[in-house]
Formats: sequence, structure tokens, C-alpha cells
Amino acid sequence: MRCRLLTLAAAASTFLCLAFVLLCLIARPRELAFGRYTFRSGGNLLVITASVLPGPPNYGTGQTVQALMRRTNNREIHWDLVHSRLHPYAEYGTAADGLRLHPGWAVPALLSALDDPDRFVVAHVVLTGMGVPGATDPKLFNATTFNGLSVTRSADGAPQIDPSQLPAIRRAWHMRNLTHRQQIAWLSIPWIVATLALLPLAWLAATARQYQLAARRTRRGLCPTCCYNLTANTTGTCPECGISTVSRTITPKTPAI
Repeated sequence: MRCRLLTLAAAASTFLCLAFVLLCLIARPRELAFGRYTFRSGGNLLVITASVLPGPPNYGTGQTVQALMRRTNNREIHWDLVHSRLHPYAEYGTAADGLRLHPGWAVPALLSALDDPDRFVVAHVVLTGMGVPGATDPKLFNATTFNGLSVTRSADGAPQIDPSQLPAIRRAWHMRNLTHRQQIAWLSIPWIVATLALLPLAWLAATARQYQLAARRTRRGLCPTCCYNLTANTTGTCPECGISTVSRTITPKTPAI
């Protein structure tokens, strides 16, 4: 029974190893959803996220979010160009940076901030960073557009955002499903493959050991399965366990690991 379980586990582990190796070989990101959970592979990483509906904030969290919203403004968002795409960021310690620590709780306040010309860019950037479904369409991101928000450059290179985009941005967010994807874990695919490969290696080692024991017992005139002394036995069958001993190279039924 133990041998069968080990064999099945080793076969399943080998299949998973091959699947993860294929994920590494595929450069294009893949995403697979199972209910609330989403598995996304990109490069050598596997990211697991869960969909969480934002709930009403408790007193402490609500006070923190409201304080951050009063302090933040669009000037706290800076813009870089990374791999031909706009990349917004907020300096560490600013109110905009603090809002990222309360993504689920901050949703109602962020939606309200979409009505404020001085804060709608912050709200748009933080909501996009939450991983809301539909907000990661590659077509919405390029060198001049970040998730539908157009960013231009002045003569001195400073970023400029037209406030007239506010109604369109607000309408787009209110039409979306604001389910928050909370990252549960990220795993290195090569480490997953290495870990899963341990079980098939253990199975190979156990199998090789059992064949070695069986061959050693056969050379000593013993039953390869139960070690019963078969000296002068001419029946071709072990009287102890009933296994045929004609070939003298019998594979044991239940190997001891």
C-alpha cells in the first residue's frame, strides 16, 4: 500500500514539475482563476492573489484613511518612463504612499476623491495599483497613457494632466467591479520545481534500494520478499508468503522504505 501511494505521489509530482517547467519556458504571462483565487505566472514567478470585497473601515483604519486623503494631492504622484510605459510612483512617507497600505479600506474614500480635481490622479493611480479586474489591460498603458489617463510633457519635461479628463476617469471607475485582489504569496517557479522533484527522486531511491535488497536476498538463498530461507526448496513457491521464486529475481510486493 505504501509503495502504491509513493508511486502515485511521485507521478503527480513529476507531472507538476513538467507543468512548472513549461511555465518557465513560456515568456508570455499566463493567468488562471479558481473561484476567488488567481494564479498568475510571469517570468520565473508565480503570484497568487485572492479577490476581497472592500468592507466598511473600522474606526482606527477609517480615521487613518480620512487623514491621508486630506493630506494628499496630485502633486505627490511622480511620473517616470519605464520600458516605454508610464510608471507613477509616490515618495516614501507621503500620504499617497500611505494609501497603498489600506487598499481595501480606502476604496470608498478613493471613489469620492475622483470628484476632486486636486486628488483624482492620486485616486486613479492607487485604484489601478490594487489590481482591479479590467485595470491591467495592456492596451490602456503606453508612453503617454496610464490606464486611460493621458499624461503630457511640457517644454521643460514636467508632466501635465488635463483636469478635463476627470469625468471620463470617474465614469470608468464607477463602471468597474471594484473587487480588490489581495496578494497572498509569490513563489519562485525554479524553487517549486526543485521541491517537487524531491519526491520522484525519493521514489527512485526507494525502488533502487528494494531491487538491491531483493537481489542480495536471492543470492543468499532467501525469499526476496519475506527473507524466508529457501534452501532445498524445490516447489518454486515460498511457503511463508506464497510468492513464486522460480525466476529468483522477484520484485517484492510491499517494499519496506
